[in-house]
Amino acid sequence: MNNHERSFKWLPFNSLIPLNNLKDAIQAEKNITTYPLLSEDELNTLQNNLLNAYHTKEEVTITYFYQHTLYHLQGIITTINYPKKLIILNKTTKLYFNQITHISLSGRISFN
Repeated sequence: MNNHERSFKWLPFNSLIPLNNLKDAIQAEKNITTYPLLSEDELNTLQNNLLNAYHTKEEVTITYFYQHTLYHLQGIITTINYPKKLIILNKTTKLYFNQITHISLSGRISFN
């Protein structure tokens, strides 16, 4: 038996369920969240911040919910489409109203 064959002899075997896939699945389950319920006051604050940011063309940070995870986006709201209930951020990113959980205007303190 040469040295090359001996090195294979002591290599760990790949189990039936690859451990990397299992580790990634467990991590993904830990990050799952439920959709936050917003009160009437929080919805009014969201709407006011949305309209204010749109009219002033101020940069905003938007927190939105998608597939059991909260994400953050920064940019300028370029379009509000009321019939389709969506906003367009930076002329490319589309977000539906019901996905948005928080809008904070840059340079201002937000209490949500």
